[in-house]
Amino acid sequence: MGITVGSYVFDGPTTSVKETYAAVGGKETRVIVLTGLLRGATDQAELDAGLDAFMAAASADSPVYVSLRLGRRILARRVDFSRELSRRSFTGHFVLTLEADGAYEESELVNQTSWSIVLSGATVGVTNSGNAVTYPVVTLEALGTIIAPQLSDGLRTLAYDGLIEAGSTLVFDGELGKAWLDGVDITPYTTGNFPGLDPGGNLLTYTDDPMSSHLIDGTVAFRDRWW
Repeated sequence: MGITVGSYVFDGPTTSVKETYAAVGGKETRVIVLTGLLRGATDQAELDAGLDAFMAAASADSPVYVSLRLGRRILARRVDFSRELSRRSFTGHFVLTLEADGAYEESELVNQTSWSIVLSGATVGVTNSGNAVTYPVVTLEALGTIIAPQLSDGLRTLAYDGLIEAGSTLVFDGELGKAWLDGVDITPYTTGNFPGLDPGGNLLTYTDDPMSSHLIDGTVAFRDRWW
């Protein structure tokens, strides 16, 4: 598999990668430096076009997904690009420097687990195959009236002290740090912290008021995360 930056696939055997971590504005980021060769050009125009394509793979303004490892991705933007070329042999050398918006890689595929809830205290087990905490998006579709739902990972608990009518959908989006009821932002009406998923096996627990129906069609969705 080649290294992918946006829609461009770099040649693995002729491209090397260096990754460093840095704190920028109090936020952990990852700096990625791709160094490589362009060989096989038949003339100067082809050589220039090939090097231009390397630079254009990532924008300086809008981040693109970068994949350095199979099945993983990270958002990054171009912060620097340099090139050297030989007009005699039509070969080029480039250095492309990218800065990620965060320090974590995530899985390209979303893990999704169905969760049928019929009682307060219901649990569901999920596994984070990465090596860093990740935050799930938990969707709860009420099949009956729900009162004061709470979601916990055993350490962090998020609670909504409200009522959800049958047919309505509550979403606890841990990735964005937002809660939604039928598409309306109700985050200010929640208390506590969004549950997270530690590396390895995790158990999420749902509780609500004794007067609730406890009937929910739920889904837990998340991406594995690596430091």
